[in-house]
Amino acid sequence: VSYAATVHAGEGLITIWDMDTNQIVTSLDTPGPGLFIRTHEETPYVWADSVFAKEPHAIVVFEKQPPFKIVKILDEGIRTLHPEFTLDGKFVYVADWDGDVVRVYDAVTLEKVTEISGIHTPTGIFNSFRRYETLGH
Repeated sequence: VSYAATVHAGEGLITIWDMDTNQIVTSLDTPGPGLFIRTHEETPYVWADSVFAKEPHAIVVFEKQPPFKIVKILDEGIRTLHPEFTLDGKFVYVADWDGDVVRVYDAVTLEKVTEISGIHTPTGIFNSFRRYETLGH
């Protein structure tokens, strides 16, 4: 079974559905509305921001297979958004728009590895490998 998930830009919710049947499987409550959601074939998790929340600093990390349990909410920063995996899936970059920093997390342990500071208003982080993804992926 293949699953897909999306954040809701208007409410604190992630909806997950079965791609074979197009039936909603479950929904997860989040700290607020989000914009970006990301996973990688080498990780058991999906990462999603909640950048439109009243307090927009939570990154929700949940299992990408049933029961789709939330395993951690990273709540460090001021306005965090757009998690992006490295090509090998070992690390995840998270921009802190108002904090002028990009935080790097271990994609398995979910622990912060380092911070890249001195970046004015980092927004989206785009790994160039995605340019070659299969359409619809």
